[in-house]
Amino acid sequence: MICVQYIRVECDTDVDKLVNLMLKQWNMKLPKLLISVTGSAENYFMGRKPLNAFIRGLVNLAKHTGRPTR
Repeated sequence: MICVQYIRVECDTDVDKLVNLMLKQWNMKLPKLLISVTGSAENYFMGRKPLNAFIRGLVNLAKHTGRPTR
């Protein structure tokens, strides 16, 4: 089972509080990748092809985070 933890915060939230939450409360190691998604003020339709390309890019980025470059 995969447990995904996320939090929604305001743009002016203190970063130290977020780090404390992840490390102390959630017992995580310091993440190698942190994805920040901004927006959602209104519904936005990207289109299927651009959305799929965006998702593939995020997955590819996450897969290679922390790996040495060649």
